[in-house]
Amino acid sequence: METKDAWLLLAGAVLGYIINLMATFTAPSVGTAFSKLKSGFIERNKAKALAAYVEVCDLKSGTWDKYLYALNSWGFILVYMLFCIMCSIIAVLGNPEIKVPAGIGAVLGWLMAIRRTAYLVITLNRIRNFETYRAELLRRWPDINLPDAK
Repeated sequence: METKDAWLLLAGAVLGYIINLMATFTAPSVGTAFSKLKSGFIERNKAKALAAYVEVCDLKSGTWDKYLYALNSWGFILVYMLFCIMCSIIAVLGNPEIKVPAGIGAVLGWLMAIRRTAYLVITLNRIRNFETYRAELLRRWPDINLPDAK
């Protein structure tokens, strides 16, 4: 190895070390990025919980009719199940090219119906046990500003 090459290698190593130090001390750390991401998740979950609480308060107080809410939810569940049945029939009786997409549609319809049913059951349970639900929200997020139940 020539002397010129050795000096270039040494200069590159020193310059690389200096750039590494500058990047380490000036750039935000990965931990900072993860903490910002975590706080974003917490704030989004808190906003979703507050929206669900307002919905439950409206249903409990009668501002929003819970029977129409349940009827609307059961209507969506029925539509999802009809879509699932329709896709299942197409998957069984259809051409080989459309069997897989129709099967995927049937599974998605089934999953959407299950999700909507679970959401309806959870919401109606929160209405029935409103004080427990409110206490659980206040325990989970002590700094949340919950509106009073009407």
